Amino acid sequence: MGIGTIRFVFLAITTALLLLLLGTSSVVAQKTSSRPADLVNNDKVIYSLPDVGNVTPDHPLFVLKQIRDSFVLALPQDPISRAKTLIKMSDKYTVYGSRLVSLSRINRAVSSFELSLDHQASLEKTLTEEAARTSQQEPEIVSQLRETAIQSNIKQAEILRTLIDGVPSTEQPTFMGLLDKNMQLRKRLQTIE
Repeated sequence: MGIGTIRFVFLAITTALLLLLLGTSSVVAQKTSSRPADLVNNDKVIYSLPDVGNVTPDHPLFVLKQIRDSFVLALPQDPISRAKTLIKMSDKYTVYGSRLVSLSRINRAVSSFELSLDHQASLEKTLTEEAARTSQQEPEIVSQLRETAIQSNIKQAEILRTLIDGVPSTEQPTFMGLLDKNMQLRKRLQTIE
């Protein structure tokens, strides 16, 4: 066996163990209607965020989750699987951000929300490319993912609005900026067909 094969096997086993150790969570979206306007009721969306466990960005072992997530994103995936992964990652970092605000770790919370928005931006790009590629073949898959992405985005905005009043006044403009980025992404997501 060559050194490359040994490295690959070691990486595969390590990754499998990390996935088992740190667990995986899934996105659960409950749709009440197929129209985006009906997804919001009194500024609240019916959308469940994943359980991220106890290892959050302020935990010493969080680096293992980051390695796992980087590895998962680096794996070659079809666009639909990649979109699902990006939704899950975005949701996880939204939960991390919310949890960090409750622990008064505002700078880390902002970083988590920024990473969540970065995942949403990558998701928007992936869905746009996939919509163009499959315009005739499987438009319902892209449409369903688009709706889930919009629900995720609305949920994130809901959380950011709730948190703005609880953060120090010096940090409120930063959270308003995050909310603005969120709204811009939602507009772009809504244009995907």
